[in-house]
Amino acid sequence: MATKKTDPVKVITKIAEDFIKGLGVTAEVAVTETEEEGAPAFRVNLQGEDLGILIGYHGETLNALQLILSLLVSKKLEAWTRLTLDAGDWREKRGETLGEMALRAAEKVRATGEETALPIMSSADRRLVHLALQGENGITTESTGEEGYRRVVIKPA
Repeated sequence: MATKKTDPVKVITKIAEDFIKGLGVTAEVAVTETEEEGAPAFRVNLQGEDLGILIGYHGETLNALQLILSLLVSKKLEAWTRLTLDAGDWREKRGETLGEMALRAAEKVRATGEETALPIMSSADRRLVHLALQGENGITTESTGEEGYRRVVIKPA
C-alpha cells in the first residue's frame, strides 16, 4: 500500500498562516521552495500592512519568529527544515543595504591599505557581508568579537 506524500509547501503555508494569525497580525503568506547549499529550503514571505512589528530592530524580532516557525515546521514534518521568514521583502532590502555598505568599506580598505571594522551585526548580517565581498580582489573579511558583539573586519589581502 502506497503512503500519501506530504506536500511541505502546503504544510508550511498552513503553519505560517496559523502562527501569524496567532500573533494578531494580518498578512498574506507565500511559501516557495528553494535550495541552500545543495539542500531543500523554503522561503516564507509575508505581505501586508504594518509588518514592522514583525521585523523589529535590525530584524531581531523577525529572526526570533523565524526560529520559532522553523521549530514548528520541523516538528510537524518530522525532519529539520531550513526556512527563511521575510516580511515585506525586508531581508532582500537589508541584504542590498549591507552589500552596498560592505563594498564602500572594501573600497576604503583598498584606498588606504588599512583594515576597517563594520558595526556590530547579527550572524545573518555578517554572513551577507562575507558573501558580498567573497569575490572582491585585494581584501579579506573576518568576524571578530564575542557573541552578541561580533562584527566584520575588512582587511587588505
